This record gives sequence, structure tokens and C-alpha cells, in this order.
Amino acid sequence: MTELEIQLGQRIRSTRKELGLTLDALARRTCVARTTISKIERNIISPSFNTLAKIARGMNIKVTHLIDEDRDEDQVVIRKKDRKILELYGAQCKIESLTKNISNMQIEVVKLTLESGGDSGMDPPHPGEEFLLCLKGTVEFQIGEDVHKLNRGDSLHFKPNRDSGLFNRNSREAQVLWVYTPPRLSI
Repeated sequence: MTELEIQLGQRIRSTRKELGLTLDALARRTCVARTTISKIERNIISPSFNTLAKIARGMNIKVTHLIDEDRDEDQVVIRKKDRKILELYGAQCKIESLTKNISNMQIEVVKLTLESGGDSGMDPPHPGEEFLLCLKGTVEFQIGEDVHKLNRGDSLHFKPNRDSGLFNRNSREAQVLWVYTPPRLSI
């Protein structure tokens, strides 16, 4: 487990306790099993991308709050060398936040790297819009029963009104730029 993953479990636990939430209360808010949240907090398992998003939404915070300290500025330059990378081994998924908290943040952008067989997990319907751009390799994005194959350079813009998830079913690594509005990881 990486240092960032250990910090992730600790930040989830400390944020949950600061908010006065029990494991059961957070489980009800997120539809994530109490035992799963407990194992994430104790660094026994790594969450999928979408499980992490559900936990953040359940605590009404941004995923970036769990990865990095919150900022509230009007403009932020994020140098490539300074990006925090969260690796989720269970899903063979690496997340890089390309945006930081700015005043009245309206979008959130992440770069996902999926190893062969990696996935984001399925996410339930939620408000807003999403945009994906396949940067490397080939991925499949499922929205409800529809599966969209995206090759390098292909994009997808949609309203997430059905369950959705990203999958790399190929033998090579894939990378996707993922944009949410409003920031779905902070709802």
C-alpha cells in the first residue's frame, strides 16, 4: 500500500468522525457496505474510483479533500510534478486530480489510468453532465445497458441518468480524461 492510500483511509475516518457520522450512517448515505468502509479506513482494501466518489458525496466533500488539502483560490496552477496520484489497486486504477478547489468550483477534471482488466466500478445515476476523452488505449464505457467503445482520441459526452462505469478489457494500459459538472465527487 502506498503512503497516499494509507492517508486516504485515515482521512476518510477522521472526516467521518469530524462530521459526527457513524460507519452505519455513512453506509446508509452512500449505499456502500459498512464493512467495506471500515476496511478502507483501516487500509485493508483500496476503494474503486466510484466507491471513493460515493463516500465523498456521502460526506458532502470533494474527493480531492481526501487526497490533498482543500484550497479556496481563484486560480491555481498545478504542475505535473506536484500532482497527487491515488492508486487503487483493487480496481487497477490510478487517479490524478487535474483541478484544485477554486472559488465556486463548477467542474472537476481527473485523469484515470486503467491497467489491463481495471475499471472504475459502476456509479449510480446523479445530476450533471460528464465528458470523457480517451487519451491512450481502448476503453469501454457502460451507461445502463449501452456500451460505448472509445479508442484513442474518441470522446463521450452524456448526462449520467443511468448507472455508468469505465472498463479496460484490453491487454494494454488505457488513460481517460474525465470531466464532471457540477463536480460530482463533491455532491
